[in-house]
Amino acid sequence: MNDLLCVREDLTITSCDSVRFCVHESYLLAISSNLFGGFLPVVGSRQIQPRREGLQHNDNELRNKDEQEQRLLHLSESGSVLNILLCAAYGKPLVAGQAHSPYISLSDLSLAVAALKKYGIPMQTATSERSLMFSAFAFHCSNGTASALRVYAVAASYAPDMHNLAVYASQFLLSLKLSSVTDEIADEIGAVYLRKLFTLHLVRTQAFKRLLIHPPQLHRPNPYCNEDGGGALREAWDSVKAYLSWAAAPDVSNSTIEGATVAVLEKLTCDECRDLVRVRFLGLKQQWEAVKKTI
Repeated sequence: MNDLLCVREDLTITSCDSVRFCVHESYLLAISSNLFGGFLPVVGSRQIQPRREGLQHNDNELRNKDEQEQRLLHLSESGSVLNILLCAAYGKPLVAGQAHSPYISLSDLSLAVAALKKYGIPMQTATSERSLMFSAFAFHCSNGTASALRVYAVAASYAPDMHNLAVYASQFLLSLKLSSVTDEIADEIGAVYLRKLFTLHLVRTQAFKRLLIHPPQLHRPNPYCNEDGGGALREAWDSVKAYLSWAAAPDVSNSTIEGATVAVLEKLTCDECRDLVRVRFLGLKQQWEAVKKTI
């Protein structure tokens, strides 16, 4: 495949806003599954020779030869979308900057994904976890729940090719109010991935409640605590357990757990009880952190 890039660019692609890209026709034909959306013919008898250093040519002769070999292809996408598409196809950094650049809009990324499919560029490769497009989508996921939901919708609508991106985006949707998902977004996501998202929320909520079942261990009776070695501890735990069960959600934060820890400690005067509470809540945070965060 790299041999195809050793020749001169022989095709100029022009966007709807008159941005031009010089590309290799033979390379695009080789990677496309549909002759680049039917716009490119199979390479015929004309062979494009690699550049050879050390050979002397008249400048006008080279210019005329290049003009003869160059072909022009007008596409309906904008320059920014074709920039993303072609850089993904070639596996190169964006011309306009880095993948995390704020100038790469989520709208352009979404249109570039549609263009991948339209022009037969392998979507799994172009949006793999190490790809430029995946990094750009990941940046938008970190910009808030609304952006992450949009990324999830795009990925779900092109599953299974973009399943990995849907999985990645789902971890940013734990705080999403499921009732806020509009019919339009739900239709784009589709029944399968909408169910996956709902299941993720339900499973994590139930998992958090299960983590509250076991109370802290009790210590042996001592002169500074009641005779059964933890009656006050059990009472304080039952109170905070009821609160945390009510507050259970897919995105329970460490600060919520730490607040509950403080509430229990304030009700205890026995140092042994307090130490056991700290151990129990530390274990709760570790167990909660281990619960799966993605679909």
